[in-house]
Amino acid sequence: VILVVNKVDKASPGLIADRLAEASDWDFDAYVPLSALEGNGLEPLLTEITSRLPDGPFFFDPETTTDQPEALLISEIIREKFLDRLREELPHSLTVVIDELEHRENGTLVVSAKALVERESQKGIVIGKRGELIRDAGSAARKELESIFGVNVFVDLRVKVEKDWQRSEQMLDRLGF
Repeated sequence: VILVVNKVDKASPGLIADRLAEASDWDFDAYVPLSALEGNGLEPLLTEITSRLPDGPFFFDPETTTDQPEALLISEIIREKFLDRLREELPHSLTVVIDELEHRENGTLVVSAKALVERESQKGIVIGKRGELIRDAGSAARKELESIFGVNVFVDLRVKVEKDWQRSEQMLDRLGF
């Protein structure tokens, strides 16, 4: 059992020492003063807790990086790269659909994906001036995917307007939402 003394930011060091000395009569396994408000003492508390936890079974192979399907992981990474560049202009109106994943014999992973938006005006925003935004998002996604999968990755990105896709039950089912 761990004794946690909170709100040490409200007391003098002498008072804290006195209280901990009194508590030592109760034979706790550890005594941790902390201030949750200021965040002081949280690291020693976590250390005390984790040192007492039993080892558990592995639920995944140590080589497994995610339990998500490959296509979902890739689509989320591509979407993240768009959102990083869009500065939250279209966070809920944009989704990414993987049309095809091809693992070529030379080791290259070819990703064909569509960024779906709801209106024609959003399409131009996602493409960006002279295609810069879609190119930058695709390049950043490619770099991260190469790091994750350890192979060369080619990302083919398109933008498609799917009017009111978020309000279409059929479309949401097709997208897996």
